Amino acid sequence: MVVRMTYDALLGLPYARLTLVGSLLLTACNSDSKDKALTTDAGQDNTTSSATVGDAALPEPARDAAVGDGGAGALVDGGATTASDAGATSAEAGRADAGAVDAARPDAGGTPVALDSGAPDAGVVVDSGPPDTGVPVVVDAGPPPCSASAAPVIGKLGLQTVVSDGALANLTDAVQPPGSNDWYLVQQNGVIRVFRNGALLPTPFLNLSGEFAFIDGNNFEDRGLLSIAFAPDYATSGLFYVSFTPNQGPQVDVDMLLEFKRSAADAFVADPGSRRTLLATDGTRRGSTLNTDNIHNGGRVTFGPDGKLYLAMGDGGGLFCSQVEPAQSQSVGSLFGKLLRLDLTQSAPYGALDNPFVSDGDPRVWQYGTRNPYRFTFDRATGDLYFADVGQDTFEEVDFAPAGAKGLNFGWNAYEGNSDQTCKEPLRAGSVHTPPIFVLDRSAGATGPFADYNAIIGGIVYRGKSLPSLQGVYLFGANRGARLGALTHCGDTTSPVTPVTKQCNPNTPNEACLRPVDGGPAFEELRAIVEDHDGELYVVANGNSLLKVVPSP
Repeated sequence: MVVRMTYDALLGLPYARLTLVGSLLLTACNSDSKDKALTTDAGQDNTTSSATVGDAALPEPARDAAVGDGGAGALVDGGATTASDAGATSAEAGRADAGAVDAARPDAGGTPVALDSGAPDAGVVVDSGPPDTGVPVVVDAGPPPCSASAAPVIGKLGLQTVVSDGALANLTDAVQPPGSNDWYLVQQNGVIRVFRNGALLPTPFLNLSGEFAFIDGNNFEDRGLLSIAFAPDYATSGLFYVSFTPNQGPQVDVDMLLEFKRSAADAFVADPGSRRTLLATDGTRRGSTLNTDNIHNGGRVTFGPDGKLYLAMGDGGGLFCSQVEPAQSQSVGSLFGKLLRLDLTQSAPYGALDNPFVSDGDPRVWQYGTRNPYRFTFDRATGDLYFADVGQDTFEEVDFAPAGAKGLNFGWNAYEGNSDQTCKEPLRAGSVHTPPIFVLDRSAGATGPFADYNAIIGGIVYRGKSLPSLQGVYLFGANRGARLGALTHCGDTTSPVTPVTKQCNPNTPNEACLRPVDGGPAFEELRAIVEDHDGELYVVANGNSLLKVVPSP
């Protein structure tokens, strides 16, 4: 809970003294901890100013310490900040009492995981004036309560074209820098383009296409340029990060995290000479010859609400039971099959000091036991983690970790979904399987609404304003498949899933569906579900389009 007092009113007081004594406990449904505590919304307050870099004016976030895509830091009496504001060092701040233990989610060694929390939830004392002064006190109750008792009721939605251009070959991701409404469009063939003021800038922002080549048409699986993340202080530092797997050249099949800096001469062009490799996978994949079995490479890279850099890593490839990098997902000493968490203020290899396996594994590992967690997200209202994990033959899954939970084992390759019969491999000794919150069956003969999925793609928990029916709903999809899925998750309960058809069918007028606005393209292939600074939803579609989800036309 955050207590705010009107700043102008405070200025008019001869002195300020208001004491709130006791424990202010906020019951937030998106946490497994016993005492649900305060949380802030990282990325919703994006007041901007302007800074000049070279000859170009850049929008600059008003808060230099903003976390993620915008200011994460709720003001208390116009000065004090919550534990998850600038300077906080963990995503767990404010989510549980200091030292609280989530006994239902033991770590890999069988020891319950303590959810780090910043300050204990032992009561809030705010010194802000004598009682009965007439000063208004505004209480921010945090995220609205959610319900998982029924499937979300969504109805029809529209798709408005932001950009659709054949020049955007193999478009796979779209991201806005902090404090800017420009879109940086990531093409899997190694190119990033800037969409600014309604047009594509002619010069690519970044071009790594020389390390990437098409194989058998477009058959490059999960390789190439996959994602971009901008430093929270990008307006001043110019630093950004990309997830990249080349398929030709001296580092073929090596999954890499690269750092670049924008050019001093042109704010919309990266400086290729600033390239720095922060991470490169080891193992059997190194070499100069492409191994076509090497799939399930890297994935999304993004800054979390704690200011740390997170990176999705596949299990190292192979269509069957991780045959290229066998059993690596269950090894906490390996980067394969993980969600990684980096602290770029540390020395190489940049593992955050409070990561779960600093002393007995790779210090960068945050969660493990995944097959291909290609797209993941943090709920901007709660800090909870959602991701979709691509299955092998039978099951696809959506996974969840409450804010602050770390060292969780999501099961692969001992489990596919909730089944332990796919590879019949053991879990890491002493660990417990963290089950998915949703499993879909796409086995031969399956008939459910998602049986046509071939590669599930994680999406976003909607926290925008223009689509009330989606408030608090997690939306996911698949590369191919006729429908998106929508669910809500509260505590330990997940709602039934509402299918959302990609293209409205006049013969089924009552189903939830999406329809183009103003003659835009039909929605077919999905590459990513993304959000802007205001929390509004977009789909990266058809390999060349960015489409905004809007109210039904």
